[in-house]
Amino acid sequence: MPSSTIDFLDEDTPRSSLAILLKRFSELPDDREPWRVRYPLHEVLLLSTCATICDNDDFDDIAAWGKHHIGFLRGFSEFHFGVPCARWLRNLFNRVDPALFAAYAAAGVNRISLGAQSFVPEVLAALGRTHDPDNVGRAVVWARAAGIERCNLDLIYGTPGERPQDWRRSLDAVLDLGVGHVSAYALTVEPATPFGRDVAAGHRAAPDDDLQADAYEVADAVLLAAGLGWYEVSNWSRPGEECRHNL
Repeated sequence: MPSSTIDFLDEDTPRSSLAILLKRFSELPDDREPWRVRYPLHEVLLLSTCATICDNDDFDDIAAWGKHHIGFLRGFSEFHFGVPCARWLRNLFNRVDPALFAAYAAAGVNRISLGAQSFVPEVLAALGRTHDPDNVGRAVVWARAAGIERCNLDLIYGTPGERPQDWRRSLDAVLDLGVGHVSAYALTVEPATPFGRDVAAGHRAAPDDDLQADAYEVADAVLLAAGLGWYEVSNWSRPGEECRHNL
């Protein structure tokens, strides 16, 4: 994570925006049984928001970012129990609930981004992802039903073992959902992640640069043909659906 990103978050305007978000988060209903709640929902959402702004899109990375920047986070809330582990975050965010989207909409959320990564179960398994790809489609439908029309889907390409037909299957699944924005990222190996440690130990293959370049070209052609134009290195959108922080 570039130091300039956390410096940006520490400036007055971003901090005031995060404080407003935290207030919104604290007003959201939490249907978890109170006696089971260890990490308050508003703190989990603040952690995830900040970590994502700092380019962490994996639960392992989000948890690691939170532990490293716990002092920054405690400038907004107590974080009495610290930061949840990656497994805890994964279990929470893998839940798909129509009521959650209704609560987001009521709080003023008008755009969401969902980490689909792939629609092929074998590729998700290789990435260490545990979610059901069908839940992505359900989430898009429920978000729209709640009044959140603007939706982005994140994809990852170049996973070792991912075949060209697997990548095309994921692209087609995104297009079938009719979203207005798609982000597609080449898989990168981060040393501090389980994937990175496996590659370093020789237990897994590293991504192939040439295959990733081929996948990128396929994505650009397929998305452009469907009306989503390229406007930033890893982002495509329909006219007017561009994401401000990419511009």
